[in-house]
This record gives sequence, C-alpha cells and structure tokens, in this order.
Amino acid sequence: MNHIRRLVPEASVTYAFLASAWSALSGFVLLALVTWRLSADEQGYYFSFASILLTQQFIELGFGVVLTQFVSHEWAALRISEALGPASPEAAARLGSLVRLGLVWYAGVCLAYFCVIGSGGYLFFHFAGHANVDWAEAWWLLTVTAALAITTSPLSSLIEGSGRVDRNQRILLIANLAGGTAACASLLAGAGLYSISVLVGVRLAVSLPLLVWAAKPLLNLRRAAGEGVSWRREFWPQQWRISLSWFAGFMMFQSLTPITFSTQGPAAAGRLGATLQLFNAINRLSSSWLVAAQPRMGHLGAEGRFATLRNLVSTTTKRGIATAIVLSLATMAGLALLNLAAPTYATRFGGLTVTAAFLVAAIAMQASNVQTSAVRFQKREPFVLNALTGAALVAASTALLGRFVGLTGVGFGFAAIMIGIVLPWTVWLYRRELPASSDREPSRVPVAVAGVRNEAA
Repeated sequence: MNHIRRLVPEASVTYAFLASAWSALSGFVLLALVTWRLSADEQGYYFSFASILLTQQFIELGFGVVLTQFVSHEWAALRISEALGPASPEAAARLGSLVRLGLVWYAGVCLAYFCVIGSGGYLFFHFAGHANVDWAEAWWLLTVTAALAITTSPLSSLIEGSGRVDRNQRILLIANLAGGTAACASLLAGAGLYSISVLVGVRLAVSLPLLVWAAKPLLNLRRAAGEGVSWRREFWPQQWRISLSWFAGFMMFQSLTPITFSTQGPAAAGRLGATLQLFNAINRLSSSWLVAAQPRMGHLGAEGRFATLRNLVSTTTKRGIATAIVLSLATMAGLALLNLAAPTYATRFGGLTVTAAFLVAAIAMQASNVQTSAVRFQKREPFVLNALTGAALVAASTALLGRFVGLTGVGFGFAAIMIGIVLPWTVWLYRRELPASSDREPSRVPVAVAGVRNEAA
C-alpha cells in the first residue's frame, strides 16, 4: 500500500479537497450576492456570461489533458535517465517539443477565444437580449481578461505532468481565494457585471507569476534540439476523442442558461442560473471523494487488480451519493425556509420543483462520475457517443420544453435524460470496459497515466 500512497501525495489530496471546498463555498457566497445586488435581468446576463466563459474548454480541443499525459511520460523517462547517468537527449528533446507545442497552441487559443467568443457572444447578447441592461463594455472586458487567462493553462499542465500536482493545486487554490474574495468585494461595491472580470483578472494576476516560476525547469527545455513529439501521429489521435467529450460536456451542462436566455429572456435565465449554481456546488463537493481515488484507479488498473478497482469504485460511489443526498436535503430545506421567510427574494431562484429535479440528477450523477473516471484512467475514452447524445438531447429538451413548459420543463427534461439515458449507458460501458471479478492479470492490461483530470462533471 505504500507505493499507492507515494502515487497520491497527501499534500495533493489536501489541496484538491480544499480547492473543491472553496469553489463550492465561494459559489454559494457569490450566488447570494448576485441575487441580492443585481436586478433579475442583470442576474440573467451574469450567469449567461459565466456559462459562455467556459467555452474555452472545447476551443482548446482537450489539449491540456493530453499535454499532461505526454509530459508525464517524457518527464518520467528523463528522470530515470538522469538517475542512471547522463540525461537522455531524446527525452529532453521530446519534452522540449511538448513545451513549445503547448505554448504555441495556447497562444492560438487565446487569440481565437478573443475573436470567436468575443464577437459571437456580443452578437448573441445583442440579438437575444430582452432588457435594458448595460452589458457590452462588461462583456468585452471579460473577453479580454478570459483570453489572457488562457495563458496559464499550459503552465498548469506542464507542472502536473512533471509530478508536482500539489504545487499546482496550491497555486490554483491561492489564486481562487484571491479571485473569489475580490469578486465578492466588487459585488458589494456595486461593480455589477464587471465583477466577473474582477474574479478572472485577480485570479490571473496571482497565478501567472507563480505558475511561471514553478514551470521554469520545463520552460528551460523549450530550446532542446532533437526529434520531438509528432502532434499528428502521436498527440492528435488522443486529443480528438477528449475534445469531443469536452464539447459534449459543455453542451450538456453549460448550454442550459444561454438557451433559456434566448428562448425565455434574461430573468428566466437568471433563475435557472441560480439553480444551476446550487447543482454545480453539490456535484463538485460530492465528487471530492473522487479526487483522492483517481490516481489509485490508474495504478490498480495498470497492475491488473480489477477486483480491487471495482471495490474502490463502489466505495467512492457510495460516499459521493451519500454526500449528495445530505447536501441536497439541506439545500431543499434552506430554499423552503427562504420561501417562507422571504418569498419575494426566493423568486430569484428556479423554485422548489425545478431545484429538486436538478438535485435528483446530481445524486444519480455521482455513479456516472466515478465510473467514467475509472475507465478514463485506463487511457480509454468509450463515452464519446454517449456524451454527444446526451448533450444533443439536453439542448433540444431545454429549447423545446423550456419554451412551452418553462423552467419546470427544463429541469425535468434534464433529469430524465441524465437518469434515463446517460447513466444506464455509462454503467453498461463501465461493465464492458473493465474485467469483472478477479485480480488476475487480464489479456489486455491498460496503461495508467498520472495527472489526468476528471471531466465527468
């Protein structure tokens, strides 16, 4: 068991748990401040801004996840060669090519984000807006800030790929603490929609110098000469599968607010966005058990210990579901009290029925979160068709049911698709991909990759 503990340093787990807890806590605080300090229409713009902001996840086409995988392999080879004698020039050259590729790729993503998302978002809000809200300057400031923040992505991937997950998580935690605090202060000061730019900008200002310093040993290799990694032959075959899954994940979870904005108006989008903040916080906190389990999943799979891996999946799932149930009951009780004590303020949320539908989905999703992660940590990605189907159905359901039934239709449609289609399909794929019972070495033993991040939620 000691070798498993070495694979999962306590500091890495601690900082990852703290980051999840802070994200959930700051999300609740920001939710309270947004519903208090902004008008109903401004609230709709705020949460729509936040959803569109996450489009970076599919513009980068899954590059960061694959970069972490490849860097971890070459870094391991370089460290082994240094321990046995002179450093391997081949490993140094391949690692240096990955550093160059990452910096060039994300420079292009930064430019594309500003041009495509900035212009596309402006046109979307210009033609879909239904309220007299001063949003244009706030949107362009957010676009510039978010585009610049993309420059931190390759640095985080390089640091985690070189095995220093704890250092990267510590930096991100510090940056998120500073950004969340600044955003809360700006909302209290009356910054309105500009508070999102404050959040992103402060986080960037804090994290960038720390990440550059932490990644310096790898950045120094960018001039290493020799044959590097081929993006087309080696990198892209893995990247395109991840990119499809990320795109589907965005459409499944982040398209609901913009679609509601365009079909029902900013006020309805604001109520749905507030409900989704509760959903995301509960899902994130409940999935914290998965943070500690993920590296062990890869290690157990690499050793062919699939019975032990299935036990770990079962235990982690039970803990996640139990946590989600407790948090969901507490949330529903809080909203019920809010309806009694401040019924006018309670209308800024989606309502008890809508919230219950999303929270039931959050509870059920803990099983799919753990099972998809267990398979992905074996360097397999069989969930592309499942994710794309779920995303298409969620988008169509949100547009159609939302238009004719309102937010109740959006909530029940989402829950029905996740529980009735996505979850059973995920369970079937999980059982198909992982051997069933014993710890005997299977005929096809997958290779685990350290540093892969969870994309299930």
